[in-house]
Amino acid sequence: MIGRVLGRRYEVLERLGGGGMALVYRGRDRLLNRTVAIKVMRPQLSGDDEFIRRFKREAESAAGLSHPNIVGIYDVGQEEDIYYIVQEYVEGRTLKDKIAEEGPLSAEEAVVLAIDIGDALAYAHRHKIVHRDIKPQNILISKEGRVKVTDFGVARAATTVTLTNTGNVVGSVHYFSPEQARGGYSDEKSDIYSLGVVLFEMVTGQVPFEGETAITVALKHVQEQPRSVLELNPDASPELDHIVQRAMRKVPAERYPSVEHMVADLERVSRGEPASADGADLRDSPTMVMKPVRGVPPKSGNGRPTGHGRRPKGGMSPAAKVLIPVGVALFLFAIGLKVLIDWFNVPTVIVPNVVGKRVQEAEQVLRDSRLTYTTIDSIHAPEQAGTIIWQDPPANDQVRAGRTIELKVSLGPEMVTVPDVVGQHIRDAEIKLGDAKLSIGARDTKYDNTIQKDYVISQNPRAPTVVRAGEKVDLVISLGPSPTSFAMPNLMGETLANARQRITGLGLLYGGRDTQVSAQPIGTVLSHNPPPGRDVKPGDLVTFVVSRGGFTTENTFTHNFTVPTDGPAQQEIRIELTDAIGTETIYQKTHAAGEALYIPVRWVGRTGVLRTYANGVLIGELPLKAGS
Repeated sequence: MIGRVLGRRYEVLERLGGGGMALVYRGRDRLLNRTVAIKVMRPQLSGDDEFIRRFKREAESAAGLSHPNIVGIYDVGQEEDIYYIVQEYVEGRTLKDKIAEEGPLSAEEAVVLAIDIGDALAYAHRHKIVHRDIKPQNILISKEGRVKVTDFGVARAATTVTLTNTGNVVGSVHYFSPEQARGGYSDEKSDIYSLGVVLFEMVTGQVPFEGETAITVALKHVQEQPRSVLELNPDASPELDHIVQRAMRKVPAERYPSVEHMVADLERVSRGEPASADGADLRDSPTMVMKPVRGVPPKSGNGRPTGHGRRPKGGMSPAAKVLIPVGVALFLFAIGLKVLIDWFNVPTVIVPNVVGKRVQEAEQVLRDSRLTYTTIDSIHAPEQAGTIIWQDPPANDQVRAGRTIELKVSLGPEMVTVPDVVGQHIRDAEIKLGDAKLSIGARDTKYDNTIQKDYVISQNPRAPTVVRAGEKVDLVISLGPSPTSFAMPNLMGETLANARQRITGLGLLYGGRDTQVSAQPIGTVLSHNPPPGRDVKPGDLVTFVVSRGGFTTENTFTHNFTVPTDGPAQQEIRIELTDAIGTETIYQKTHAAGEALYIPVRWVGRTGVLRTYANGVLIGELPLKAGS
């Protein structure tokens, strides 16, 4: 990858590292001349169509986030089987590296870092984007000490394919929320849980749950309570322990209502104030006073039951005293086991396709399938306003009943104003049109004595026309002042090959050949147009009449050819003829895949060869023989 240029713009300079999903490189944006980070998906993921579809969708959504504590995504692209993200380059280290190098952080520093992470998550949540893979490896610390959270949206694509669809618990299992470990629906509360785990690790230097396998760790997230931070770091405050414990509650509803609430508690602790009342640990609940139970006789002054309430002689046997508690315990265990089994064994349903439907219609379809929905975004799209353009999980996925389906709804086509780029350099015009969500269409060129070379002469549509976002703007670009004319040299008597070489050196263009019978050797130039002495200038076409010797006629036939269907949708077709006179290109044009072509061919001699190229690659070679 080193030295490769992706998207004709991003130059790969050096490898920085890598993880389970991608390799990360330092690169340079040639267009804007800035250093960037380029994240290239690993080949095993690039071959998964489902992953690629989700990866592109989620990364493009996350690209809209702009926050000082979030790594900015500049571009998402594909080149052949390479899928990549271009993002802000942060010079520094990960939070995981910081913990590994420095050990447990002070409570004060951990709180400051957690507040910055929380601010980033709160901003993303307000834009309906959930991270789902918060861990120290995804948190960068710049050299200036600024926190930058990365990989928004990408984790969603990976976990959906690797966890939900296959049932395997993989990835960042040490930071999973219980609902993620079960493969269930995850939302903003899952990020709160993971932030609690990160805060636990910052203060203690270790993760709350360890195990020999990923499954073991995942089950601990579901079944076990984390240890108190104070047990591992006595220097931490009880208030900080309360925050960690509440963020890591097993039931999402018992966690903080939002990241903002958790950040508010962290800010209170940073000021030396107690955490909010609703953030207190359940273990600190007030003592409960039990009401007297009916049927228990009152006690006398010495603490013994009064005479009329004594148990009859012969009371409960020792065996009964043992068996009854055991029976009650087994009964309670059976009830708990059934509740746990019911919790995991939620019936599954098939997700219906609601893309293309109106929201009200989709709501009814999902309700009939025992599903709910939430609208996570409304964006401009070609579809009519109010039409669903995206759903997750997609149609035909198998999910648990009651699952919430995320929807994106069209706001209708986005309309933009065409900017004025006349008089600007073509590179600046491309950037300005891109900022306006437009692109360059046809590029015509012409000489202009007043406008410098590579500057725009005119545009269509003109400014300030209002068009749909994504439309193309055709430009006419200056070639600079018209070249000075000169007299056409006399090329008669030279071979065609030498004549073509001479006109190329003069800036003239080869316009083709004709032939006639002559006593001159085959390929000798008999005449040319423009003729010798005529004024010409660079860019003019020159056509030739050459000798075909004693061959009284040219060989002619029609070359029938179909543009390959296994190639790109548009392909440049070039046909090259080699005959007794020489080799030249007789046809060059772009066609659609599958298009049928009928190319007339004229050639001189007894044998020849016709070669066909598609996008510069030889795809056919036809031997020619006179009379066949």
